[in-house]
Amino acid sequence: MTVQPLLTGAHLADAQIERILTSSRPTRAQVIGPAGSGKTAALEFVRDGLDDRGVETHTFGAEVDIAAIPAEAVLIVDDLHLIDEEGAAPITERAHTPGAGLVVALRPGPVGEHVRTIERLLQRSSPPIILGEVSATEVDAHLRAQGRPASCACIEDILDLTGGAAWLVTFALSHDHVAECRGRTDHLALRRDLQNQVLQRVATLDAPLRRFIEQLSLGTDPGRPPDGHAEALDELVLLGHAEGLLFRNGRMVPAVRTAMRSSVTHRWGSTDSTSLAEEITRGCLEDDDSIELLLDGVRDPRVGDAIAVRADELRDDRPDHADRLYRVALRAGTRSSDLAQRRARAAWAAGDLDRTGLLVDEAITKASSPADAGLADLAASVLAARDLMAMAARVYGSRTYEGATAVRAEIAHIGSGHLEPHRAPVVLPDDQGVSSQLDVALYLLHRGLRSSLGRTPSPTALSDLVRASELYTASGTACPTPELPAVIAASVALGSGDLATARQVLDDAVTGGQGRQWARRRLLLWQGLVAIQAERPDAARRAYTLAQQESAPVGARDARLGHILEVTLARRFGDLAALQASWADVRGAVAHPDVDLYTIFPLATLVGAAARLGDSTTLAAHLQLGLDLLDRLGSPPLWSTHLWWAGVQQGILLNTPDALAPFAKALVGAADRSPLAATMASAGGVWVQVLAGKVDPDAVEDAARALGSAGLAWDGGRLAAHGARRSTDRRVSARLLSCARDLHPKESTSAAVTQPETAGVAAVGAESELSEREREVARLILKGKTYVEIGEAIFISPRTVEHHVAHMRRRLEAGSRSDLIAKLRLALGATQDFARESPNRAVRV
Repeated sequence: MTVQPLLTGAHLADAQIERILTSSRPTRAQVIGPAGSGKTAALEFVRDGLDDRGVETHTFGAEVDIAAIPAEAVLIVDDLHLIDEEGAAPITERAHTPGAGLVVALRPGPVGEHVRTIERLLQRSSPPIILGEVSATEVDAHLRAQGRPASCACIEDILDLTGGAAWLVTFALSHDHVAECRGRTDHLALRRDLQNQVLQRVATLDAPLRRFIEQLSLGTDPGRPPDGHAEALDELVLLGHAEGLLFRNGRMVPAVRTAMRSSVTHRWGSTDSTSLAEEITRGCLEDDDSIELLLDGVRDPRVGDAIAVRADELRDDRPDHADRLYRVALRAGTRSSDLAQRRARAAWAAGDLDRTGLLVDEAITKASSPADAGLADLAASVLAARDLMAMAARVYGSRTYEGATAVRAEIAHIGSGHLEPHRAPVVLPDDQGVSSQLDVALYLLHRGLRSSLGRTPSPTALSDLVRASELYTASGTACPTPELPAVIAASVALGSGDLATARQVLDDAVTGGQGRQWARRRLLLWQGLVAIQAERPDAARRAYTLAQQESAPVGARDARLGHILEVTLARRFGDLAALQASWADVRGAVAHPDVDLYTIFPLATLVGAAARLGDSTTLAAHLQLGLDLLDRLGSPPLWSTHLWWAGVQQGILLNTPDALAPFAKALVGAADRSPLAATMASAGGVWVQVLAGKVDPDAVEDAARALGSAGLAWDGGRLAAHGARRSTDRRVSARLLSCARDLHPKESTSAAVTQPETAGVAAVGAESELSEREREVARLILKGKTYVEIGEAIFISPRTVEHHVAHMRRRLEAGSRSDLIAKLRLALGATQDFARESPNRAVRV
């Protein structure tokens, strides 16, 4: 198959050449491009075009008398850069004559002053025609013009291989391509032939330039030139570009780099291997296919060690590529005992728990010291991810560690319910100067976690943990840890009743990529749990979907979190049938008791769901293990309240007052030390009275709204709904039903069945712009009703109406009464009928 010879010359520059040929001014131009870019073909196109127009042309040569050539004729000179000053003197003289026709072609790069003079003179007549790089559009147009269009994959792979270098693209297109070329997989022969072309060209280079190209192909720095000789390095770059081996900025053409690396092993025996190993050590080892080719057959531990060091640098950001480099290092001669732990770190960063476990096992058998801190962190974190926090703590045992490992050991020990006061306190490494972000993050994590365990919670505990999470994210570390700082901080925020902080901590951690790739699924699952707690079911489902889309294998800990999230969504935002189906799916997966401090909150949500189905046995062991663990830690309120509350709810749902009593007692006992425990204790007392048939609407509503303010809106909605069902007063029932709708819209569904007068009111999602009750209030406001009249119309108190109005103003961001009225009309699609019905009435909003 024949390729058009003008592909990389006049064929791609024909528009520029055509402008020169059709200009009314004398034909004066220069064509500049690396070797093989098509300069000669461009000159031939110019000559043919001038001949067609009857213009006299002369080609430079020894037999041509330039002085005798008329000015209106055109002198054509190829390879101007090869002509010395004496030989170019008549060309220079002609260039000085503005009306004399002259077209030259030359390579970019170091040239004599006489050549530069000619370039400057010709640039006054027209811009130079620059050849050298080819685009995908140009290749596609060329192939279509030849009647052999190629697929996008084929063209893209050719340009990836060649970098668009014209001489290599021309050669690539001269190859026969299969009818449906898929690119990479169909270009094996092309890759081989391109390498041969490059190696042949490099073999013809002068020794300094050839050595320079070899060094660059290894990714090495050719070194800082001596003072006063920096221009020598610049000249080599220009020469490499002129030969078509480098781009103008000194970057190597991809096919050249691959070809040069393929020849390393042929030179290995005759080259100083120490020097070559040092070159590779200094190199950056780019992410391309030639790394394996570069070291094929090379067995030198120095090279393997250099590659392993580079893999260490890439491990957190690109763990898959790091693992690939570790395998290359192994083949090059690095001892497997030196790499097992480092490969385990890469597998951990990638989120591949099974592979991490296998490599940790290998590293343990080859470890020189059983107390290796990094290996202990890996082994413990793998066990924690498998939901075996107690076993993770046993990995650290009673050995004394320092720095980051000391904090991780503490996370594991405290997580399994062992405070171990005998351990030395963690301190910042002040004696080493300025501490890193990670050092400070772990110190704050240690301090905040310890403080959160007090019987009287420290006011700084949550602040320390939040800042620890922020700094941990900022550090960008992917180091293994038994539990993430964001999870610990969010748990303490939930135990403080501070739902907003829990949400913010997790949102920031997800956005900032805390822990990198391996941590993302767990953070998303916790984000979903907190979204459920905040009455944001759509956000919870989104987080759950994203967590399921993570490609890494799921560990037992994350699997259990996913099951709990699924069941909790069904419990709070589905019907009984959905809950039954969800519980049936996950019951077996959560039946094996294994509880640690950082799963207390998820366990608490699960206990209530099981109790709703009358199942008091499946999680009985879990509940007891959680209580025992908390007891060993001194029953800290920040960690205990949600499990105690779950025990109260279980007693209510199962109608077992005796089982409820110990949990209620614990909440009452912590009430003076924990605002959340006080809220729960008070609400629990009101709930018991409601179940006994004593419904005080003010007490019920106050307790329900207090629960909502403490991050327990769903529980508050259930309390209000129970009060509505138990009351015999229709107005009280309607009022409490409205409160239930405010706190958790779906919670009113079952109560509405017993309230015919409200059966037409539909519950809406918590993330809607306005709830259905707020829409009712809005319609009456637009009719001009007062707060008292609105309350009488829909059986709620004027105070509740005021609460609805304030809520609507916030949601609609209304700055004034008139602004609110206008936005309510838009929200409801209101018409003039409202105004006509009550033209002279106004309502205070």
